[in-house]
Amino acid sequence: MKLRVLMFTTLGLAALLTGFFALTLYRSMQPPPLPVLGEVPEFQYLTADSTAFSLDDLRGRYVVVDFIYTSCPTACPVMSSKMKKFYDRYRGQDDVRFVSFSVDPVNDTFPVLREYAAQWGIDDDRWVFVRTDTVSISEFCEKGFYLSGDLPNMHSTRFVLVDPQGRIRGYYDAFDDDQMKKLQTDLDNLKGGF
Repeated sequence: MKLRVLMFTTLGLAALLTGFFALTLYRSMQPPPLPVLGEVPEFQYLTADSTAFSLDDLRGRYVVVDFIYTSCPTACPVMSSKMKKFYDRYRGQDDVRFVSFSVDPVNDTFPVLREYAAQWGIDDDRWVFVRTDTVSISEFCEKGFYLSGDLPNMHSTRFVLVDPQGRIRGYYDAFDDDQMKKLQTDLDNLKGGF
């Protein structure tokens, strides 16, 4: 009888230890959580369709943000091309959104932004183009997203990942393919709860 109790106790302890080691191994294989790098401040701007757009439109979604202007001859077409790839990749995933803020509101009028969106084949509201006045966008870049530069020509070429709580979780250089892969991985991991 004692031998049987000892055997079951040993087997039970072995099972517990195996479970513990399996859980430890599983946790060690998971990516570390993304840091919180800041919070997007409250704002109230307009989309290319003259629709109000605010922080509330970002909440509850995973958002990739960039800052562009439509007449930019060099960086912005590349950035928009990369954003289009993400837009296409996440088609059908309504919890993922893409936002391009214009850093040249003087020239990026509503019709110009609508035309730009059409050129990129945007056919739903998962990718929106947003504008405000020059002073607001400059302050929004610097104080809201911690991106500086002499707008519009010297704007940042980084994409910003924002979580459903409106928190900034990462910055990614649009001209670095490894960074674009990291953005995709981070977005997928964030969606997966890591």
